[in-house]
Amino acid sequence: MLGIYTRISGNKAVGKDTSIEIQTAEGVKIALKLGMQYKVYTDIGISGTKEEIEDRPSFAYLMKDIDKGKITAVYVIDQARLERNPKIWQIFLYQVNKKDVKFYPKGIETDLTDPAIKFATSIQSLTNQLFAEQTREKVNLTFDKRASEGFTHGGLPYGYEKGKDGKYQIIPTEADIVLRIFNLSLAGDGTYTIANILNADEIPTKFQNVSKRDSFIRYDAYTGEKKVFNKATIKWRGNVIYDMLKNTTYKGIRVWNRLQKDKKQRIEANVPAIVTEDLFDRVNRNLVNNKQKVGKRSEFKYLLNGLIICGCCGKEYRGKKRIVNKDSAYKCIQQGKCPKSRGLSIVRFENFLIQHLFINKNLKELLINLPINTDNGVVLKSKLFKYEEELKKKIKLKEKYLKWLNDEDLEDDDSIREQYKKNVKDIGSLKNNIEILKSEILESDSNFAKLKVENATNEYKLTTNFDDTKRLIHSLVERITVIHKKLDKGGIFNVVIKYKGFEEYSTFTTNWFSLKWIWLYYSRGEAISEQQRLQDIENEKALFDYKGIPYTDEDFIDFVAGDSVSMMMDEIVLDNNNLVEFN
Repeated sequence: MLGIYTRISGNKAVGKDTSIEIQTAEGVKIALKLGMQYKVYTDIGISGTKEEIEDRPSFAYLMKDIDKGKITAVYVIDQARLERNPKIWQIFLYQVNKKDVKFYPKGIETDLTDPAIKFATSIQSLTNQLFAEQTREKVNLTFDKRASEGFTHGGLPYGYEKGKDGKYQIIPTEADIVLRIFNLSLAGDGTYTIANILNADEIPTKFQNVSKRDSFIRYDAYTGEKKVFNKATIKWRGNVIYDMLKNTTYKGIRVWNRLQKDKKQRIEANVPAIVTEDLFDRVNRNLVNNKQKVGKRSEFKYLLNGLIICGCCGKEYRGKKRIVNKDSAYKCIQQGKCPKSRGLSIVRFENFLIQHLFINKNLKELLINLPINTDNGVVLKSKLFKYEEELKKKIKLKEKYLKWLNDEDLEDDDSIREQYKKNVKDIGSLKNNIEILKSEILESDSNFAKLKVENATNEYKLTTNFDDTKRLIHSLVERITVIHKKLDKGGIFNVVIKYKGFEEYSTFTTNWFSLKWIWLYYSRGEAISEQQRLQDIENEKALFDYKGIPYTDEDFIDFVAGDSVSMMMDEIVLDNNNLVEFN
């Protein structure tokens, strides 16, 4: 099995680092080329300079799987993704040579037993470390100097914005909310109670005000895939309120290098205060007493969050589990406003999907035996070509702007400077779109999709933990649509599952008890092989016969059907006393 290791140090700026999607996609290409199954190991927001393997969880898992003999080859997009620390490199080098594991940086097989290559890669490791340390030192010195002078850096606390002078400036409307939060805490309300009060009053969060964009991006913790979140859905949380109450910035003291790691000097700078020092200190002394009034905070695990869509209103279904009233269901987030929706049991829904994807082999056989579709990526490749051509033009335009800005007669022209800045942003956006398109082109490849099915179904075991089970489900399922229909007595659910990388989807039906799931239909798009076309013709002839419509074989010479639907009438029956539970 090929171990694909991917890493980014943090939320890098667009175009400044190779995305997790591209690193993964390039690794899967090598797996396809080598005819190997694969497993992806992703560390997000973790520096390659860390000295301890345990500080890089996915890298640690990779090393364990190498030791167990599960991984026989390793791919990284470049050595710097794997490490920027000679100690880590020497441990990796020893382990792969001990276990006779092949190494594919940039997809090129590299013999790490060759003394010359061992020497060269060790020098590369030292170079990676030197570059990281020099860059970090320069950046830290700049940040320390600006912090000591009271300039802003990075995300600002709620209630502040960057002023024209680059320093902290109070936002009056948000400052009123900050003062309200401190007064509520002093009155004895716990942090989660305060969060609920703000949410009930529909007070916008920092996320909703931080920029003009309506969404922001985070990486899926289980698949490494990029996900876009609507800022309007972000609510106040108790932990956010707690951090605000502990933040000395609100009493006028901005602290930099608070933890004083790596011998960094703690820096304090004066900034405009929103609350008095007396109020801040009294609230913090009182926080210990308020901990008993924060309310119950329980965390539960949901396999299918992010996949389920309500067929009634188009909003998302989310898992909701409450110990107090024994509520445990996936529900439409608009429930109450969406009258036709109804919740589905978390445990039964998750167990049904596990059975369908991994245990019942009918789906695997259907997807693996599909004909190869060579046309899926044509439109995407055409779009990619346009983006790449546009990028070339923008880069030439950037060089032209730079030339003008270096001209003494034009260097102070604000319009040219603004056009230059806009052009730089456009270049970053195009680079990001090109990376995403390349990933989508690979996803559209039938061989790639089939390999993912083979890989996921072979990896799953009934003893597989929650994180791995969720990762495998999200690698196979693109979307699940739930449609509820109320009957005179009870009701039924129609559940439509769209498979990732395929045009195919399945429709199941179940009742409110959700123990028996009947596979009604298996649908696909337009035929992509002669065999599928002939099957569509036979189905059409059978329909004509049923309706008494005359026809001849000549009528079907150039026949092309739309979506094809096959009756399945298979079923999955769950044993209520033998269900997998993660909560």
